[in-house]
Amino acid sequence: NKYFCEFYTPRIIAQKLIDQFENKELSNPEKTFLDPSCGVGTLLTMLLIKYCRMNHSENYLSNFIESQITGFDILPFSILSTKIQLLSTFYFETKCLEKNPICNVLLKDTLEDNSIEKYSFIIANPPYKKIRQIPTNMGSYDSIIYGHPNLYSLFLLWSIDKLKKEGSLIFLVPEMLKTGKYNCSIRKKVDESMYIDAVGLFPEERNLFFDAEQKVMIIKLSNH
Repeated sequence: NKYFCEFYTPRIIAQKLIDQFENKELSNPEKTFLDPSCGVGTLLTMLLIKYCRMNHSENYLSNFIESQITGFDILPFSILSTKIQLLSTFYFETKCLEKNPICNVLLKDTLEDNSIEKYSFIIANPPYKKIRQIPTNMGSYDSIIYGHPNLYSLFLLWSIDKLKKEGSLIFLVPEMLKTGKYNCSIRKKVDESMYIDAVGLFPEERNLFFDAEQKVMIIKLSNH
């Protein structure tokens, strides 16, 4: 969806992002997971499927949906699609029709969110688009953003600030983040405040997204 800057994550790519999580991270009931641009829910659904494969009971699965995973998106269609995917996966995996987990998937402009809530893990394929100015509530990033800001870099900066201590984020971002001159200040912030745990490239793959040509990579960062 070019108009809304959303390019939905192919399942094969989503699986590579989800594979970055270890089972022990998923099995900890204190850990929380956020997708700040959840689209049609592919990443959260794949996360739930991995959790299901760990042979948890329907009570654990229901609690995982209600208390541990959260999704934001700006489009009502995306919110509905994500809820349908999560509930369909729950019912398919558990065969339990007595429970009706409440999905914490919210209609929200992530970059306008100024809540104090933080998350253990943030996973995202953020929107890609240059914008003329950053949102007013992100004015503190003026010194970091150079040139025309891109939405994916704003989502990355927002997510770094929303991580709990010893938290991690896993993002699918353009390869230009490594070398682009407009991203030099962002790379400096990442270097100063985060550990780079992993970088995954797709050197032989083109046209990973429908109706879009963009070389991307997976990054996993954890805070100091």
